[in-house]
Amino acid sequence: MVSKYFGVAAMAAFAWSAQAPAQNIDSIDSQVDFIRFTAPEGTRAPRRSAIPVDTGLEAVGVGAIVSNQGQEKPKEFTLSIGAPFTYTTNALKTDTGRVDDVHINPTAGLSWEKPLNKVTLSASLQMSYDEYVDLAANDQSVFLGNFSALLGTLGKTPTPYVSYAPSVAYLDFYDHHVVTLHDFTAGARSFFKLREDAKGNPLTSLVVDVAYSRREASLAASEQHRATVTLKFSGVVSPELSWILKPQFQGRFYSAGTNDGRNDYNFKLLAGIEWKLIKSGQPSPYKVAFNIVFERNDSNFAGKDYTAWDIGPSVGYSYKF
Repeated sequence: MVSKYFGVAAMAAFAWSAQAPAQNIDSIDSQVDFIRFTAPEGTRAPRRSAIPVDTGLEAVGVGAIVSNQGQEKPKEFTLSIGAPFTYTTNALKTDTGRVDDVHINPTAGLSWEKPLNKVTLSASLQMSYDEYVDLAANDQSVFLGNFSALLGTLGKTPTPYVSYAPSVAYLDFYDHHVVTLHDFTAGARSFFKLREDAKGNPLTSLVVDVAYSRREASLAASEQHRATVTLKFSGVVSPELSWILKPQFQGRFYSAGTNDGRNDYNFKLLAGIEWKLIKSGQPSPYKVAFNIVFERNDSNFAGKDYTAWDIGPSVGYSYKF
């Protein structure tokens, strides 16, 4: 049943579309990466009991569950809806002629996660539309997917994983296809509890993720090899309040088209807090967050260096079933 629904949706959303001109291709590539970097993923941190704990803004990638017989079966699906409202200092991601603007980025997604002995499978599909207040030419939309397998139990020892992440980007509201991206990734991930409560549940944690990716694309200028290191610190202040600090270092080595020979070194830093509503002593599906994202890109190609800040609140809803 799961494979049927995700398979049909994936074929519909990620079929190769007719190639369009490379309009704003760097800006669109950057926005796809930005959405993936900032979107919280439905992850469960390993703990001593069978029932997974949401650690607020959750750990990067797929989590692992330690199963004990007779306890409640974890819910496999998560429906998420979000609407960040953000001020950016550099909407076009350029080093000259910078344009600041305010944009809203409503998203909707469905994710699935299934532990099978020592392997955890996961899949997600997402729709996202990014609309700018003044810079209407930068409006864009994207279908995003991710299909991955964590090959072991997540813990201090690096655990390997593989993933395939397709993206289909359009100008305006799915009006004009620009590029289809296919990211194939192999990496390893470790989880560390830096602080825990009396029951062993993580209060402060660190996830370390090291990965290599190959990006294939319908436009040759977007094709590249990538090496990425991501650190994710997260913590729980109270049942309502949690925080995240997430730096990422990435080398991008372009291999075709007009960008052949281009090498970029990209750094992102996300700092955020999240507040969940509490109803009858339990977290509700509703949450409010405030994030600050800094990005710096250095390139050996002229005009490709840039710095950008994105700052603003978001509201969200997530339902597990």
